[in-house]
Amino acid sequence: LKGLLYAGRTSTKVGQLAQPFVNSNRNVFMDRYFTLYSAVQHLFEHGHTATGTVFAHRRDVLACLRKAARHDPYSTLAVYEHNKKITMISYVPRKNSNLKVDNQQGFKRPNIINHYNLGKGGVDSMDAKI
Repeated sequence: LKGLLYAGRTSTKVGQLAQPFVNSNRNVFMDRYFTLYSAVQHLFEHGHTATGTVFAHRRDVLACLRKAARHDPYSTLAVYEHNKKITMISYVPRKNSNLKVDNQQGFKRPNIINHYNLGKGGVDSMDAKI
């Protein structure tokens, strides 16, 4: 387990952590502090994929996703940029709810959320150690 102190330059830190694994086709799981559009692009250019959560108010989050809270409950909005090979989704688990997506019962979640849930244990472990 390797970590670096976060000092405000997210994409630089993500690139430094992924450097030993360039072109290894690994998927990098990130929490909302490190998931930036520029960091995901950097990883993709170096042979990685990335899955993470984002702060909705960040500049690099598309405007249509910022308004996602207005969607119907259990709805998903997906935006795919073909030329950049990046997919951003907004999923509304419940109306006016901050319920964690992995805690809800009885509703099928989008596959990308299930994929993130598979790897978020590592993200949570790293957060606990830092």
